[in-house]
Amino acid sequence: MIHEKDIYRYPDLERMGYGNRSTIWGLVKDGKFLAPREIGNRPGWLRGELEAWKASRPQIHYGNDHPLAA
Repeated sequence: MIHEKDIYRYPDLERMGYGNRSTIWGLVKDGKFLAPREIGNRPGWLRGELEAWKASRPQIHYGNDHPLAA
C-alpha cells in the first residue's frame, strides 16, 4: 500500500527546487523530468521512483581549473 508520505505532489516538488507546476510539466513534456503517475486521480511522483531517477542523472564534473572544483 502506498502511503501519502511516499507521494510527491507539485507543491512538494516546488519546495524541493524543481520549479513550479508549469516548469515541471514543461520538463516532463520535453522528456527532461520523470513523468508522474495518476495516484488518487491526481498526478504524483512516488518517492522511490523519483530518488532512482535523480540517482540516474549524469553528474557534472569540473576540471581542476574550474572555480567550483575542490
